[in-house]
Amino acid sequence: MRLLHPRRRDGVPVLLRRHVPGWGKLIAANGVAVVMVDFRNAVVPSSVPEVAAFPAGLNDCVSGLKWVIANAPTSASTRAG
Repeated sequence: MRLLHPRRRDGVPVLLRRHVPGWGKLIAANGVAVVMVDFRNAVVPSSVPEVAAFPAGLNDCVSGLKWVIANAPTSASTRAG
């Protein structure tokens, strides 16, 4: 997960995105914190742990949303790990 935040970090809206860093930077430059979730995406299961079939990618996105909700008061000033 990656967090992009505007210069002002308090009381800003948050947008949760699955990826596309270019758009995230543009959005953050306009005063919105952007949480970009890396997610596993594959049509069929793989032996590589970073690649998994549905619903793994959806679960990753839900986990990202839960992180945003849990960190809402501080998420715009916190780097995600």
